[in-house]
This record gives sequence, C-alpha cells and structure tokens, in this order.
Amino acid sequence: MIRRYSIIFIFVGLSINLKAQIEKEISSFVDSTEMLVNNGRRLLLQSIKSNDLNKVNEIYLYLTNISLEKNCFAFGYIEELYINSLISDWDKWIDLAKNVSNEKRDYCFSIDIPLGEVLYNQIIENIDILLFNSDNLTNEERQLIDIYIHLLKYGNNNESYKSKIKRFRQDYKNSKFEYFVNNVLPNPKIKASTSFSLGVNSMILTNELANSFSPEINFYMAFDFNIDRVYASIFVAGADMIVKKEFSQSVEGNDVTFKKGDYFNLMEYGLHGGYFVIRNNRLHLAPIAAISGTYIKSDIFDSKEDKEDKEFKAINAFTCGLGMHSEIKVFEWKSKSYNYNNSKMNSLSLKFNFGYNYYTSHTRDMFKGSSFYFRPSLVWVMGDF
Repeated sequence: MIRRYSIIFIFVGLSINLKAQIEKEISSFVDSTEMLVNNGRRLLLQSIKSNDLNKVNEIYLYLTNISLEKNCFAFGYIEELYINSLISDWDKWIDLAKNVSNEKRDYCFSIDIPLGEVLYNQIIENIDILLFNSDNLTNEERQLIDIYIHLLKYGNNNESYKSKIKRFRQDYKNSKFEYFVNNVLPNPKIKASTSFSLGVNSMILTNELANSFSPEINFYMAFDFNIDRVYASIFVAGADMIVKKEFSQSVEGNDVTFKKGDYFNLMEYGLHGGYFVIRNNRLHLAPIAAISGTYIKSDIFDSKEDKEDKEFKAINAFTCGLGMHSEIKVFEWKSKSYNYNNSKMNSLSLKFNFGYNYYTSHTRDMFKGSSFYFRPSLVWVMGDF
C-alpha cells in the first residue's frame, strides 16, 4: 500500500517538474531571426524617414536574405513594391509584378513594425525624382511603371489613370502583367451620382398649335443618374396653356365652347438619355434624346368629379425629341455616412436643359405642331459631380 502511494507521489512530482521545465523553456524562448527582422524593420523605418536610400536598400536586402533562409518573408508584397519604387530598383519591381500570380507569402514570425504608410508618404515626397535606372526595361515595362507612379501620385479617380489603363490593355492584350493589372492595380473609379432637380418649364409652340395656345411658365422636376459618361433622367414637366382662339368641341356628348382665355393643362413625363461630351469637376455637357408621353387637356370638370378623366384632350401623344443637357456646379460639401463611417460628397448646381419635342399625334388640325423648351433648375447632387 505504501509502495503504491510512493509511486503516485513520484509520478505527480515528475509531472509538476516537467510542466515547470516546459513553461521555463517557452518563456525564455526567443527566435533570433524574428528579433532581427523586427529590429531591422525598426531601423528601416528610421532610414526611410531620414531618406537614406542606400541604407534602406542595404537593410531590405539583408532582411530579405535572412528570412528566406527560413522560407519566410520579412516584408509584405505591397511593402516590397513600395521599397523598390523608393530605391528605384525597377528590375526587382518588374520581377514582383510579373510573378504576382504565383505569390504566396508565409510569415513564420510576428511583424511588429508597420511600414506601408511611411513608405507611401516618402514615395510621394520623392515621386517626381524617381528614376528609370535600368536600361533593360521594355516599353511595356516602362508603361506599367508609369501607370503605377501615376496611381501613387493622383489615385484612380481621374481620367488620366483610366486612359492609361485602357491604352495598356489595348497595346498589350496578352501581357505578362495581365494578372498584376487586373488584380493588384485598382480599377479606374467610375464617377457616379444621383440628383434631384426642381425648376421651371418654359415653352415655345410651333405651327397651328402656336395659333391655338399660349403657354405659361410652369414646373419641371427630375431625378438624374450619372454613371461615368452616361446621363439618364426621369422627369415630369407641366405648363398652363391659354386658349388663343375660340373653338367648339363635343365633350361627353355635349357641345362645349372653349373661349379665348380658358385654360388647358399640359403634362409631359418621360426619360432623357445622353452621353457626356464634357464631364469635369465644374461643368457637364451632354446631347440628349427624349421619349415621353404628353397630353394637353381641358379643365372644365372639377378635380373631385368622376368625370375628370373625361376631359377633352387636344393632344395625347407619344413624344420624341432632341436636346442638350448642361450643368454648372455652384459649391460642394461633405456629409457623414453613418453606414460606412466616412464622408460622402454632395453638391449644389444649376442645370439648363433645352431642346425640341415632336408630338406624334393630335385630335384636330388646329393642334398640329411641336415645341421648343427651356428648363432651368436647381440641383442637389449626391455623389461625384
């Protein structure tokens, strides 16, 4: 019995001793490579801030080599792109861009010193003096580097970046950098916005329609959608039409005489679509086409009566037309987006739409004609102007 307890005590004692030994080993364990990498990144950070590019290159090469001995990486992929941009080692940069599709990074140790933001800021300070210091670069490689430098300097929210990407894809359709362009470089940002317009509708009538009615200025309202170079608008416009010459018409089986000075109502609702020939931060200009429905109807029944839909319609027609959309930004401001914890752009602008409408049908020859319109409005734009 005593012997059995002795064995148990010995087993427990060995277990406690083994646990203490393992705990001591773990607490005292230091990966020398990990320490070198983090200390090296700390020194690299100071060298970047002091713009000592020779030292940056030396530290970068040393840390790369000692980490590769353990089949690890001391730097992230974007960090390596930044470092080689800063030291203008474009041969290495091209090699990174060319082989990105096979990129697999294994970090065997913890990285405590972030470098991305400091590297980016230092590149921006030196971006105008970055050198193409290799005679081995092809036109394709130089064009790719030019796109990358432009991206760092101006971002992807501009027409130049968009045209550079488009040209590269056209010039090198089977490029060895296709994966890099499609997956590492950001796509050009598409300028998009929605807007609400409220303004007035003024009209000039033609032919017999002009002899029958005199239009008065009335309202215009629209919701616009701008996506890159495409302009689209859902709109409604109204006008009071004053009878200019007396005429008679059968309405609901009764002869009704419309006298000079009586009112008719015009209502047009439809779609505008166009393509921006100018869309910059201050001015929009786009030729537009329109399809809409238009009616000009009498106002003899009270709006509360059941017979309101029986009003006489001088015109109840499909309408088509051409015109021009122009818009001028007055000022802009940012508002907080609670969904994404950032800000979104808003602007106030003045819109001037004008054009020509052709009415495809009419009830009597005296209403035959078309119209020209001018619609100035105040616009609240949400998104990129």
